[in-house]
Amino acid sequence: NNNFKIMSLNLFNFNLNSNQKRIAEFIVGRLKAPEIILFQEFPDDNFEQDRGISESKFNLKYLSLIFKNVIDTINSTKKIQVSGTDNIDNQDIFINRNYKFINFDPLNNQSGGKPGLNIRNIIMYCSNTFDSIEEGLIGINKNNINLFRGSRNPIYAKLKNKKTNIVYTIINVHHKSKRGDDNI
Repeated sequence: NNNFKIMSLNLFNFNLNSNQKRIAEFIVGRLKAPEIILFQEFPDDNFEQDRGISESKFNLKYLSLIFKNVIDTINSTKKIQVSGTDNIDNQDIFINRNYKFINFDPLNNQSGGKPGLNIRNIIMYCSNTFDSIEEGLIGINKNNINLFRGSRNPIYAKLKNKKTNIVYTIINVHHKSKRGDDNI
């Protein structure tokens, strides 16, 4: 079977107060761990504290550990548990996913969203299934001018399926809200 699952999720200014474990439980358990996950509104490591830094190494590592822990728990207990919902027991399930991230840190306060949050689009893919052969941002022209100034740049990846050698171009787009970029 050469089918795979892909999903997209807006994290709405994801932060440490978000229920990341519940998000991971839902994605892994209920949605059966898609091979490709597109996240929008993923923040920098400072969250809303504007320290002039826009990298997101800590948050990506933290999210990766949460997914790994949820996958390990499902594999060891054979139970899919999502906090606050009915659990699914006795599943003949084994999830073999090692996720990698594709991320490009934006310039400080240039990607829209809450000041200091430096939200961006990221692509998370299963490295058991795919190899990334090319990745980048869309909207930077040959003169290095950002055509998406004040908004998130679309991110793309060319992912090669390890079984079929088919290359898929994945694009994650999330522009400025038509209602403004403040909380709804």
